[in-house]
Amino acid sequence: MIAPSYGHVGQQPQENNKQNTMTELEKIQHTDFSSAAPLQDVAPAQLSDENQKMEHDTPRSTVSVQKNPKDGVSVSNKKLGGTSVHVGLPYADGASEASSVSQGVVSYDNKNGSSTIPVAKNDGSLQMVTKIDNRDAPTEYKYVMGVPQGAKLVHQEDGSVLILDNNGKIISAVSKPWAVDARGTPVDTKYVIQGNELIQVIDHTSQDYKYPIVADPWMGIDLIDKVWVEDKPEGYVVNVDPTPWGRMVTGSGTEDAHVDELKSKLGDDAWRVDDHDGTIREQYLCHVKGNIPAELGTYNLESWWESKPWADQLNLNDQCNVGAKSEKYY
Repeated sequence: MIAPSYGHVGQQPQENNKQNTMTELEKIQHTDFSSAAPLQDVAPAQLSDENQKMEHDTPRSTVSVQKNPKDGVSVSNKKLGGTSVHVGLPYADGASEASSVSQGVVSYDNKNGSSTIPVAKNDGSLQMVTKIDNRDAPTEYKYVMGVPQGAKLVHQEDGSVLILDNNGKIISAVSKPWAVDARGTPVDTKYVIQGNELIQVIDHTSQDYKYPIVADPWMGIDLIDKVWVEDKPEGYVVNVDPTPWGRMVTGSGTEDAHVDELKSKLGDDAWRVDDHDGTIREQYLCHVKGNIPAELGTYNLESWWESKPWADQLNLNDQCNVGAKSEKYY
């Protein structure tokens, strides 16, 4: 929490605004949307006056947030040759320059009853939080996606959006939308795609909501934080720690991206994903497609279980571990 500074009287309102912003973002951790809470896993990034931006670098991606709102933000995928998705921010033409709120968090005042608050995450993802202060604020927030030639935005059944290159490979993705008022009440929201524009519609005027309202698109690249293999008497275990963002991106159409990244991060052990009739792959997809963001632990994928399609083991009995040792491999 940032404490108010009274060294200069003119600074006090600014410091109070920062404190109020942090308070509203902290509240999300105590709502039904806690798995998407903006202040979880925040990167140690700072807004630099010298470079006029805030930047965070990971082995797979780079997040960049420009001080000038018209310059927008970007997420670059190093594994696809530095392919970058540049994002033009809502109401940037009339917004103030970014001000630092806290480590990894900056804010643009849109001068229309709303603010855009980019939050850089340790996993290389970027939450573009919208804070709506009153009923007069807009209900639509447009993000212009500067994607490579031939790339497209594709809506998924769960409301999330994939950004695919011209070969159908996922460049990036945006997790399903959410919005919540100051009481913790969910606010109706959805994404609308118009060409390369992603519009979040937040229906905050339809009911008696308590302001401020917080919402966000959450965009990233890294689905997996780390993987490691353990040998056991029965066989071996592939352990997977997803990123917080990766736990949110589980909709239809993401299966290949999850499996491809698992193989990539396993390196010389990638063969294990398809070994034993693909039991590791199917267990992994069961955890992914179970779509349980609250499952915060490691996925333990064990080679000795019978291979079974992920959808057939996604139940209360199996819970992604088939429960029957394969006579073929044990």
